Amino acid sequence: MNKLTKEQIARVFALYMGCHVKFTTNKGHTHIAAIGALASDAVQSADYIDWYLLEQCQLILTPLSSLTDEHAVEVAKWCDNGFRAAKDVAIKRSKETIYLTTGQCDDVSCIRIYRNFFKVERIHEDNECNNITNTTCNRIIDLLRSYNYALPYMGIDLYEAGIAIEPIN
Repeated sequence: MNKLTKEQIARVFALYMGCHVKFTTNKGHTHIAAIGALASDAVQSADYIDWYLLEQCQLILTPLSSLTDEHAVEVAKWCDNGFRAAKDVAIKRSKETIYLTTGQCDDVSCIRIYRNFFKVERIHEDNECNNITNTTCNRIIDLLRSYNYALPYMGIDLYEAGIAIEPIN
């Protein structure tokens, strides 16, 4: 497993500013609050004055496998004009990918989102695949991070790296 440096971990936390975090004190007590402030090696809880070392903090992020239908439709709308006009977008989930399909597009029948290394592709009716533009992909990444979905950072899974945990119900 690749390991992130403290500087890279701080960058991950910066990408999720405002996200809820599980803070653990030196005595093992925990509380959950939003990120209040961020330094290169520490995070401040929004509801306390205390600062916590990065090692004492875990982002609370939703796995991409739990992408809601509403958010999937937003992703589809970013990807293609045909999806913007579609009223019914079907969402199919598999272990590795999320498929968004509609029969109301001229040439785009499917958008495939890979979970493990975050890549979005359009699949045309003739089964030809092409990647969406970098600009659109960046917008989708920003959109999904704004909804606190766990996206890989530099190809590293945030759960496996211990930086994030799933929401506690």
